Amino acid sequence: MGVNDLETKLEYTYQNILRKYGFSEGADAQSVNGIVKESIQRFMSECNNPAIYCNGLHTRMLMTDFIFEMKKVKYIVDNYKEEQTEGGYCIIKDEELEQEGVDGVIISTYVYRGQVLESLSKKHETIKYLDLYAELEKKGIKLKGNYYAVGGIHAHYRTINALQRRLQEHEADAAKIYEKLLEEYVQIKDFRTAILAAQSYNKRFPSDKTEALIKDLQNIYALEKDMLANLSDENVLMFCMDGLRRKVVTQESMPKLTEGVSSKSYVYQNAYSVSTSTFESLCPAYSQNYDLRTKYYEKNMIREEECNFVMEAKKEKRQIYFYTNTDYYVESDWIQFRIEPQTATEKIWYFLLDALKEKAGLFYIHASESHFTFPNPYTMEKLLAEGMSMIYDFLPVKGQKLRADYESQHADMVRYLDDILAPLLSEIPCRMVFFADHGNLLLGKNCKLEDVSRTALTCGEEWIRIPYLVKSPEMGTGTDDDLISLMSIGDIVISLMKRQPYRQEKLPFVKVVRSRLYNPDMEKVYKMRGEERSLQAFEAFIFQEGYKLVVYEDGTAAVFRVSDDSEIEDEEITITLLERIRKYITVCEDTKL
Repeated sequence: MGVNDLETKLEYTYQNILRKYGFSEGADAQSVNGIVKESIQRFMSECNNPAIYCNGLHTRMLMTDFIFEMKKVKYIVDNYKEEQTEGGYCIIKDEELEQEGVDGVIISTYVYRGQVLESLSKKHETIKYLDLYAELEKKGIKLKGNYYAVGGIHAHYRTINALQRRLQEHEADAAKIYEKLLEEYVQIKDFRTAILAAQSYNKRFPSDKTEALIKDLQNIYALEKDMLANLSDENVLMFCMDGLRRKVVTQESMPKLTEGVSSKSYVYQNAYSVSTSTFESLCPAYSQNYDLRTKYYEKNMIREEECNFVMEAKKEKRQIYFYTNTDYYVESDWIQFRIEPQTATEKIWYFLLDALKEKAGLFYIHASESHFTFPNPYTMEKLLAEGMSMIYDFLPVKGQKLRADYESQHADMVRYLDDILAPLLSEIPCRMVFFADHGNLLLGKNCKLEDVSRTALTCGEEWIRIPYLVKSPEMGTGTDDDLISLMSIGDIVISLMKRQPYRQEKLPFVKVVRSRLYNPDMEKVYKMRGEERSLQAFEAFIFQEGYKLVVYEDGTAAVFRVSDDSEIEDEEITITLLERIRKYITVCEDTKL
């Protein structure tokens, strides 16, 4: 059977399930989110001092989904809220728009956008505005509700969570709820969990139709795994789990992934990210530039000529595919982007469809389930599926305590990823590098702000220690305890494309970098904690001997133990370490020691 036949067979099998059981394919999240992103980008380029009109969940979702695109926004218009800040934005009244010099407004509401438009046209004729839903309608997409309910990772998991809780509360409607739940799983191509849900449904409401559905789901899941197993081993896959901490990729936490993938790979045990957030980690890693003096942190993508593995792929005539959440990372006409906010199972599905066509392609999957707020379908209590940082929960307007049991939600996410990724990734013969862009802060259920450590606000091991493994015949299996940085990712990918082993020279230290934090709400929390210094830009040098030297932009420095992030107040050790790395410092002109 030819490649096109295999692709057609897979798509036909899926479409047949949709038709046979009356499932919808779901809304076109790619189009919706792509148009929203492009509209915001265009509008921001036309404004010097933009604002968001209307507070609430819609605005929080915009902040979460398009945080980089909205970096210029300083104000939220809220005529009823007395607090002065929200999520790092200043709260102002409608009548203060001109006073604050606002020259553009993003209308952040679906329900009340008519009233906002009327107010803007009558009171603020000189201020430009962006109606996201009007922009969608120009493209032929007329929504009946908020853009974020259309699809995407958070929307799907929120819906599944709500349905599961309804199952527990509404026995009379259980059959209808099960049918909707099954439809959601099929829409996100999570056939494994769909099979389990269908089996549970059949136990309560046995029928020939459900029995047939179970068989059809088992068939497409087996077909998916079989086709993954038959991809060309000359393909190279970069698989990035956003915010996945190194300590969870273990036999205890992720036994299936450890057995199915890690045990068949070369595993770097002491790997570190470049920074504590996605763009500040990936852009310098992909461009091999983390010199703060170049202000690389102001960009959300790099040029193709700055990325050595993209240039090598072009040289080898390898087609490149990126599966990301509205983000590009590398600007290149050579890359085919799927930027819809897909779940991990969807991304693997589309990767399979594209990889069937390629003998030697380069593929990049960026999955987001492991990032705060850890969305997943296993959490049975109410799922918190919005927000930018756990630390914001300590703001007075948020109640000054954690809003959810994040440890439990995180554990559910880890268990879910282990269940869905291991059976699929273990089948892939492609050469692969599996990694995280950074780690994640995880605070206990009863944690108080005063309990949050200094390194938890800057460069604690949870933030910067990452899983990093390479699967290829050339690398074989084994573990490596030497230090390695994500800055090596380009060279590793090139070695995989060239079918060569990657050999990392022994490093005396690796460096982690973060730019200064300017977010007003972050400033408030850090000041409440008495950690104003931690707002500064810094460079953290992790040494083979187990020390972590942090140099701040004001020239001060601090030393911590890698093993437990405890501070070492020893001037002699600090000076000795400083002398070893002084020429590599870019965060300040000179230190005060």
